[in-house]
Amino acid sequence: MIPPLHFVFSLALSAGPSACELPSGILPLGTGDQPLSRSGDFNGDGRVDVLRFVSVAPGTALGAGVTLSNALGKEPAVLPAGGLKRAVLVSHVQPKGGCQHTLLALEEFLATPTWDAFVEGKDAQAATLVKKGTKPHQAWKKKVKGLKADALALATEAGIPVLLHHTRGGYLVFFPAEEP
Repeated sequence: MIPPLHFVFSLALSAGPSACELPSGILPLGTGDQPLSRSGDFNGDGRVDVLRFVSVAPGTALGAGVTLSNALGKEPAVLPAGGLKRAVLVSHVQPKGGCQHTLLALEEFLATPTWDAFVEGKDAQAATLVKKGTKPHQAWKKKVKGLKADALALATEAGIPVLLHHTRGGYLVFFPAEEP
């Protein structure tokens, strides 16, 4: 069984009408004017969040005090100089304005033919929104302890989806037991 993945990278931005725009150096993935994104209440605070599939440009500096965790939970000292080809950015609107961005460094997980097809716009089902209160959410809730908000089912090469969801400690990718 693959251990769960934890991610801890947060960046607070100032308030304003466009507070949830992408931070400098973070670029949307997708084709043309169709960025790859999903909207839902991923952290369970009652407000709509935006989850985007992104890349991080080489040489991007995210500033002092920013913590980046890779998919294995190890803390790199700095963002890789070469950037990240694929990552996930979740943007949460704050109660008093502004936006909190959480960058999930899922580059190794997203470096498969399934995700190549998704980025090229050929497989929209690779990232499926799991809305709280729906039958799919209820099915995942039986497997995922503490699932209380919207989540995202992510396709794998093995054909067994995993679930990206929010916990009190940040985001977690849940890997169900593989069945033969």
